[in-house]
Amino acid sequence: MNLLLAAGAELNRAVARAVSAVDRTIAVATATTAAELADALRSGRYDVAVVPAALLADVGVPPPAGRGRCRIVLVVDRASDAEAFDADDFVLPREPVERTAEELATRIALARRRDERPSAAGGTGGDPGSPIDRRALEESCRESPSLMREIFCIYLEEAPERLRALRAGLGGSDYPAVARAAHSLANTSGTLNSEPAVAAARLLEEAARREDPAACREAAERLIPTVESILTGIGELLRECD
Repeated sequence: MNLLLAAGAELNRAVARAVSAVDRTIAVATATTAAELADALRSGRYDVAVVPAALLADVGVPPPAGRGRCRIVLVVDRASDAEAFDADDFVLPREPVERTAEELATRIALARRRDERPSAAGGTGGDPGSPIDRRALEESCRESPSLMREIFCIYLEEAPERLRALRAGLGGSDYPAVARAAHSLANTSGTLNSEPAVAAARLLEEAARREDPAACREAAERLIPTVESILTGIGELLRECD
């Protein structure tokens, strides 16, 4: 995996150290100006780019077809700021900077694992109705217990927040808020390779962008119990990783 860091000197250094700690095979490069970032995104060399919203605004984020395989992870001060960009994921800065770096490194390492693992629609390991591939996650726990523990903890922290935002948005017909919450749930569930959750979240995001209340309700009725089932499952897996 080739990683591009364009998040400023301090965060770039912290992320590079954190990534090296979890996966030394990830190649890291940096971009310090808008011109360097634009050239790097167009080059097609990178799998993931970590970029602050301000710099990406200067560049003008290319659409997915124009940036090849590169995923954009946006660093934003507020979740609502991510809506203006066609980014694949976003993180909110934490204090100290090492916390943000560790979260980014964890997500990047799991993205690599997800890309290298065959896709699963859910439910191996004796439970075809499960939204997660429990057997694959159990294997990852055995291989990298500390990494998986961090991944599970991030999901357990973030997914309930996104569900609360989603319910509030649905209740107030705040379609941009629904779209943001659904987009985030698609990305966080994607790190666990949960195709049922990702598919439901993408449907909800599309419905919210169309401001279609009936389609939003239908998609939310699929997504919410799916995410709740994932939360239960990874809570169990987290205890097994200990």
